[in-house]
Amino acid sequence: VPGLGYLDLLELCLEECADACVDQTRFDPRRSAESEQTLLDALPGVLAALKDRPEVSVELGTTSFKVSRSRLEKAGQKIASAISAKTGALSIDESLSVFPGIAFDAVASIDSLTAAAEDVLLDHSDDQPLTRISKRRTANGVTPADESVDTSENTDAMIASASSDKVSKAPAPATAGQEDQPTHILVDAVAHRISDTDEQGLGFGVIKRDGVACIDEALRDRVNVLSVSGSHDRLTVGSRLYRNDGMPRRKRQTNAFNLSFLDIMSCGFGAVVLVFLIIDHSIEIQIQSVNAEVLSEVDLLEEDILKGEEGLVRLRNAISSTDLEIVEAQGRARVVTEELDRLEALIASLEESDVSETTDLEALKAEINSLEERIQQLREAAEADGGRSAREFQGEGNRQYLTGLKLGGNRIAIMIDASASMLAPEVVNVIRLRNQSSDRQRAARKWVQALDTVDWLTAQLPAGSRYQIILLNIEARFALPETQGRWLEVANSDQVERVITSVRETLPSGGTSLYNAFEFLNELDSEPDNIFIITDGLPTQGKDTPRKNTVSGPVRLKHYRDAVDKLPDNVPVNVVLSPMEGDPMAASEFWKLAQNTGGSFMAPAEDWP
Repeated sequence: VPGLGYLDLLELCLEECADACVDQTRFDPRRSAESEQTLLDALPGVLAALKDRPEVSVELGTTSFKVSRSRLEKAGQKIASAISAKTGALSIDESLSVFPGIAFDAVASIDSLTAAAEDVLLDHSDDQPLTRISKRRTANGVTPADESVDTSENTDAMIASASSDKVSKAPAPATAGQEDQPTHILVDAVAHRISDTDEQGLGFGVIKRDGVACIDEALRDRVNVLSVSGSHDRLTVGSRLYRNDGMPRRKRQTNAFNLSFLDIMSCGFGAVVLVFLIIDHSIEIQIQSVNAEVLSEVDLLEEDILKGEEGLVRLRNAISSTDLEIVEAQGRARVVTEELDRLEALIASLEESDVSETTDLEALKAEINSLEERIQQLREAAEADGGRSAREFQGEGNRQYLTGLKLGGNRIAIMIDASASMLAPEVVNVIRLRNQSSDRQRAARKWVQALDTVDWLTAQLPAGSRYQIILLNIEARFALPETQGRWLEVANSDQVERVITSVRETLPSGGTSLYNAFEFLNELDSEPDNIFIITDGLPTQGKDTPRKNTVSGPVRLKHYRDAVDKLPDNVPVNVVLSPMEGDPMAASEFWKLAQNTGGSFMAPAEDWP
């Protein structure tokens, strides 16, 4: 029955077991050849165990799951459906009985198969050949035939017996001479009835004389009888006949459709060999003269091609830089246009208000006086609270921002990400800027904003506090190498300017390792009590340099959480997160870090600070 082989049903059970493993453990053993083969090897034991239990536990390395008998009944149902579609009796291999969901109506035995074969033998006609006789019937009952009978082509002929009439319900007793009388001769595993003459032309001279099977006198000198109790005059069941005169025995009739696969392959291989021998294998060798002038021209053309390719690369780089300048110019033009629209709207509103200069002049003077008084009060308050800001920082525009950054503390650590991703918020632009000049990299908009953020933070530091600025990428280092391991005084304005200058001369490069950066805090002579981190996303590596050039999101998240464990306890962490595409988990993770440590989190606008 097609599709009901043992391996086909094993494959069906393997799919069901794999689905059960996915449902229970979320692990699919079909993802690797090793795990799938392990499951396939375990299936026979699972099927055998399900005969006695409704559910079996399967172990695949470190993964364990359970398979129920009802889940594997599809295999047995498939066999049952095929059986119901067939007519008559079917013989099923014993290996198929292990599959759940199948039941047998009856089990065949040796006796039942023998009885069925005898019914077929007794019903056949005289001229109808039989292919095999496994037992013979006598008057006293059924007696097993000689089990050593060989039906292969190596045996020339063999004598067998079968009753010519069906046994009645009350059989007559048989004589000793009739009990072992042969009725058929087997030639090439086909039975032929023995008659009074050798009508079949089988070449062995077996005839019946006075009801006794014997060898014709004309052929006795050429036919040998191999038997325990038989002879030329009286043949018994199980006797074997051989010809010794060199006459070829009767060959089995064959047709063109009985050729084996090896015969066909041999014919094809012989045809290939014949064609190979016929083909002329001589190789025509042509001697070509080499023209030195032509070769020199080829070399010159190749040099021109190389120069042209180099020029093409330069042109492409120039086009890329021009495109970047166009984008920046369009952005500046958009800002100017918006400012003009705002001023025009303000002028229009003033013209519509129709303010009277004479009536509002006194009111304007009074407002100016009140503003001057307010300015004086602010100056006095600033003098009373002097020293809270160490230096001045003037940003672009007049807008003020409520940042929420906590700038207190006596030892403030400012850590700025100096990796290549700080050049631009898009990966394509990062790659483009990384291959351009140093001046263009320092002028990148995202990097300039990070530097302005450091400048703004140093301007807001309390005058009596100490600080240190750390640059980080795959490694961490102090902004001023000569200040190794020391906290710097905010009151030393010249030193602050030198630190800011050193930071602005840095070129972003490499990846990001927060693990090494947080571990670098141990280089200071005392722990910080306030930390500021200026970065654009989760780290791309952990403590050691990775072997691969790419890193996945889950791996970056693992590197980040390993690095957080290196932070000192009970120290607030403030995060200024710049935008970066392809890192959706960065904002939520850094926000949770700020909340858990009592710090603040800020994603600045494009024109901040």
